[in-house]
Amino acid sequence: MSAEDIAFLAGPFQRIEGWCHDESAYLATHLLRAQQAAGRTAPSFEIGVYKGKFLSVLHNASRDTVAFDTYEWIPVASVKESLRGAGVSPDDIQFIAGDSTKMTPAILSEHLGGRKAGFISVDGAHTAPAVFSDMTLVETALEPWGIVAIDDFLNPMAIGVNEGATRYLHTGALVPILYCTNKLFVSRHEFADLYAAEALRFFEENQQLPKCKAMLEHKTQPGTHWAQQEMFGRLVWIVP
Repeated sequence: MSAEDIAFLAGPFQRIEGWCHDESAYLATHLLRAQQAAGRTAPSFEIGVYKGKFLSVLHNASRDTVAFDTYEWIPVASVKESLRGAGVSPDDIQFIAGDSTKMTPAILSEHLGGRKAGFISVDGAHTAPAVFSDMTLVETALEPWGIVAIDDFLNPMAIGVNEGATRYLHTGALVPILYCTNKLFVSRHEFADLYAAEALRFFEENQQLPKCKAMLEHKTQPGTHWAQQEMFGRLVWIVP
């Protein structure tokens, strides 16, 4: 991450209303920058933007962002106002209104200009059928090296997310990498070890973030099993 990234996360990001923890925002930025350092660039895409808090993280790191929502509860104008109020320009974000569960892979591809996405956030309707549908959809739009962040996984107030995500993980092409403060990060199997290593490097380099520090303490005492456990046949890092 650059000094500009850190300034953004300490400033504008904090001023946007929403429920994204610092650790998840910093980690997503780190992973996006790691993709770019490897010469991998692509649009970012979010389903379910609320007032744009996590959207701002994707936009800050990629500058090529598509925001999809019904905008039934928070109109597009209000999302843009929220971003501008925090000092984030929404002018080059593509806002698309609709129900993601009714969107086909062809329509999603059209919205992305025929390109694949490198980082996708799934934070739409929190029912099991909707999450399963969204995950099945975004799998078709993801670069082979891409990452998906599933919001509200393990949140007891959004229990349908757990069912929908686990249903998908039983049959889908994406596998879990790590769980970090309310988000489950997944990728294709071929890149999961790479991103798991990047995540550990992030935790080690950002111990100023309380949950990262606590995770590393768990890793050393009482032991690794407190910080990394098996899920769907893979060891995943856990930052609760």
